[in-house]
Amino acid sequence: MIDVSKGRAIQLWPYLTEEALEDKAYWGYIQMWLSRPTPGSKPLDILSWYTRQLVRLQEEERRLKEERENRPLLKDQSLHWAHLPVNPETGNVNPQALPLTAIWFLEALLNPIIRNPKRHIADKVIISPGGEEHILKFELSMSEVRKATGRKVSFSELIQAFACLLNWTLSQYHVWEEKDKKKGWKKVVTIRGTQFIMDWDVQIVKRRGRPGKESGREDLIFSGRLAPRFSELILNNQSYHRLLEIAKIAYKMSKGAQLLYRQGLPFVLRRGGWWLTYPVACRVLGYSETPVKFQPEYIEKYLSEITTAVDWRRDKTTERLRGGVGQERIWVLKASKKEIKRLLMSHFRQEKVRAAQSH
Repeated sequence: MIDVSKGRAIQLWPYLTEEALEDKAYWGYIQMWLSRPTPGSKPLDILSWYTRQLVRLQEEERRLKEERENRPLLKDQSLHWAHLPVNPETGNVNPQALPLTAIWFLEALLNPIIRNPKRHIADKVIISPGGEEHILKFELSMSEVRKATGRKVSFSELIQAFACLLNWTLSQYHVWEEKDKKKGWKKVVTIRGTQFIMDWDVQIVKRRGRPGKESGREDLIFSGRLAPRFSELILNNQSYHRLLEIAKIAYKMSKGAQLLYRQGLPFVLRRGGWWLTYPVACRVLGYSETPVKFQPEYIEKYLSEITTAVDWRRDKTTERLRGGVGQERIWVLKASKKEIKRLLMSHFRQEKVRAAQSH
């Protein structure tokens, strides 16, 4: 870049004032202009230049805001398994499954904790025989649940969803372990089961803005602490990046599509994809398995909705070769190549971090 004195710049373009050239950013723009001179032309005046910069910054801010709003929600993989409509190990209906509104609430609750766990660790820790156990706390408003999921859940729906989480008792869960160069999920079974939330509170507060039809100017604030067992579970799985990304657009899908989407999410990234059998699909959707009438048509409709929304792919060749008709029908879905690449890069970065920490 050619460094031209301010006096020379004023000689070339008399309309340039010393006050304008005192602005470092604008002076840098003038220097850049002079380094690439165009015969018979002149640079923008400072007001036009500022206007152009403002428009550029506003466009960048809009882009970043859109990215933030569409950023997927993060969720602990073990807790995701725990509430699926069908138990992935047995293929039977899962007694620990949650209704869809409670799943939305759970995902909105876990996302900020997983993104910034240190911020959500309670001031006190419980001293156990094995040492310190960190307790994770949460505080979530009705407005934040709506913003996170993009769903206009009602006042009463959120109360019912939170009640489901208060009564959610897990008798088994999985912990990711890496010992002696071996990686895998360790299944943990509890005799009496463990409640997910240890203590809690719900407050009704006033909020600004136009009164709504149902709740007026009131907002709900849910707060509490997670059980020590699940606090440590989340922190452990988060450190190993055993997480799932819930696409923001998934919340706009129909109920059946959302249930199938969550059932297949942990498995669709595998090399062979997710093999959805007819009996499992019926159990996820609450359909009768016999006689085979409308079920395949509805299952196809929901899977088409998923592939359109989140870019999953159907492997119809494998479906024809390995599946049958009626109850022998199967559907094979795979994640998009972009999603698989992002997952592999994420795991690669995590491996580098852990390798650096071990040395």
